[in-house]
Amino acid sequence: MIKFFHHIIGKSICLCVAMRPVFLSPHLSQSYLQRALQNLVSNACRHADSRVLVRITSDPQVVRLDVEDDGPGINEEDRKKVFKPFARLDDSRTRASGGYGLGLSIVQKILHSHGGSVVVDKGRSLKGARFSLLLPLTSSQLERKAPVPLPP
Repeated sequence: MIKFFHHIIGKSICLCVAMRPVFLSPHLSQSYLQRALQNLVSNACRHADSRVLVRITSDPQVVRLDVEDDGPGINEEDRKKVFKPFARLDDSRTRASGGYGLGLSIVQKILHSHGGSVVVDKGRSLKGARFSLLLPLTSSQLERKAPVPLPP
């Protein structure tokens, strides 16, 4: 496990990364996947009380990247809403403090364009929100859904 300490919005966050080497298909866009993961880690740091965990696991068919925080989590009835463009669960947030509400919608589009998906649930380790990026490992799954260009 690798631990980083990150200072964001006046608080210290312990960012832990648990992973083993995983080889992704060359058909996957590294820059888009990096953007998706960066967005999830940034959101987790913003909503965490003090800890964020990034975990990468795989099986023969899928790679799973989990980003979990120890913040308040997301209510079950709101979990699908967060992926809609311009969605904000807290009306008091402004662009200055919370962005435009496009980040998770972009993450979803990136994963969909790579034949994968993104889901949110309650974290198992830290008990806040857990966002999971699910990417196929088999070439037949990738050929079925070739990446499409996304805006920068």
